[in-house]
Amino acid sequence: MDGTSVSVFGLRRIGKSSLIAETRERLRASGKTVLWIDLQKHDTLAGTLAALLKALAENNGPVAKITKWAEKTDFLPANIKAKVTSIIKSKIDSVADSDVDDYAEALFEQIGSELAALDKQERPIIIFDELPLLFLNALKAADPGDQPKVVARLNKFLAILRHWRSDDVGVAMALCGSFSMPWLRREYGIDDEHLNDCDPVTIEEMQEGDARELIEACIAARRPKGWQDGCTNSLLELLPAYFPGVIQLAYSKIKYASDASLSALNGDLREKIEDALEEKYYSQFDRRFSRYDEPERERAARLFKEIAKASDGKIEFDKAIQILSAQSQQGDDQTGRELLDFLQSDGFVSSSRSRGVAYASGLVSAWRSD
Repeated sequence: MDGTSVSVFGLRRIGKSSLIAETRERLRASGKTVLWIDLQKHDTLAGTLAALLKALAENNGPVAKITKWAEKTDFLPANIKAKVTSIIKSKIDSVADSDVDDYAEALFEQIGSELAALDKQERPIIIFDELPLLFLNALKAADPGDQPKVVARLNKFLAILRHWRSDDVGVAMALCGSFSMPWLRREYGIDDEHLNDCDPVTIEEMQEGDARELIEACIAARRPKGWQDGCTNSLLELLPAYFPGVIQLAYSKIKYASDASLSALNGDLREKIEDALEEKYYSQFDRRFSRYDEPERERAARLFKEIAKASDGKIEFDKAIQILSAQSQQGDDQTGRELLDFLQSDGFVSSSRSRGVAYASGLVSAWRSD
């Protein structure tokens, strides 16, 4: 990741957390300073600021210079200066400090200046986990009349992070989340154009051989009762997709079972696995699909039907745009392109001009078959 910034957004429980954790450990093993900022519990920029300052303090970051700057400034009130120092010393958590929140942007900008002043090899790599959830929490916590102001501040925060990733500062960064930033743009006006400098990373399904090896590793760690020849094949056939999270979820329903024989895998255990898939994955698609208006859902349903009918599981890009375009705007395919972008960012389809449009994974196909 040195010198590169990436975005990793997608479904919950498909392997993002494992990928992030493995990436973090490998970077640290290579001598890099990695700051992992978990944003899912925050609903203010003050909370994000506190988490970042604490992470810098724990990793020998330039917090002494930030403290010195805060103490010298004229526009920061004395109580804010004291709280910044307390945050760095981990004496308080400013998640709910609205007064600190009012000065968060200025403090973020100063952090960027101090990061830029570091030698390149000393600059940390920053992983912001569940960035969309921070934004959603902040917007939900705001009074309806204050939402435009909150949106403006969140957009300013995104612009600051983009500046940090620029050559002017040079901080490599990963932005991660379990739902899409385009939805926040659609619903609230969050400017996700500030993320277009990041290389998107997609969690790919494992090949069958790798999936088989993962199951065998699970068996070696704890062999289920009654496991016999053919059980691995039977389990693989039950899985709609070979994401690591899907395999691990299915295996969690097997490893402590009183009977994990072939007959059980085709009976009670099959039902337990299918129920778990419904709860953890298909319900995600239900929630995301419900956010579209009725005409959009109807056009998307026609697209899904055409994909399912296709012998190779995909249709031409232009045909997909035509299906998704609003009939009231014939000759203008902009609505179709926008809807396709949303369906792709929400994990329903994958699309490109050259390869066409297909379901994003077997999970979507299984969800539509119910």
